[in-house]
Amino acid sequence: MNITIWSCQCLLVSYFPVTHHFMVKPQAKIRPEFINDFDSTIRTSLDSYHAQVLPRSIRGSEISLKIPDFIVVKATQSKDDDKLLRLVEIKSSDQSLDDSTEQLASYLEAFAEKSRDDTQEPLCQILYGVLLVGEKVMLFTLHIGGQIGTTGLLDTTSPTVHTFLSNITRTNM
Repeated sequence: MNITIWSCQCLLVSYFPVTHHFMVKPQAKIRPEFINDFDSTIRTSLDSYHAQVLPRSIRGSEISLKIPDFIVVKATQSKDDDKLLRLVEIKSSDQSLDDSTEQLASYLEAFAEKSRDDTQEPLCQILYGVLLVGEKVMLFTLHIGGQIGTTGLLDTTSPTVHTFLSNITRTNM
């Protein structure tokens, strides 16, 4: 499995190079959104996408944490204003495809529920996901406010996979 993770990270960096201000974040945490409208004594934090989240110092704040294998962002000058582009989850071929699909969908939905602290707008209008299962890939697209679209399982060398990744890069240069 480590070779798969390493290979995936190399692939991501080749499509999303740091020289163009992309950042591949391994094991990045998705903290649930927390909007504090009721108690000024509770301190909130901002995550790296400029959404309010419960600070780690509050007991139990880590319970609903989600941790995908990789998140790809377009980095900005600010520490809390990354532009979220895509999530990647890697599974071995002996794991349930339904469970794996459900897990990545839950990660996408967790981001869809968040909004920027300063504008209350969604973090993004469209979000992409990639599920790597053994030697196959399933691609996900979520238009915020809509349904998640998926492809069937594709070969990792499929032109569809290359086009999917290239389009995300090109759109965000």
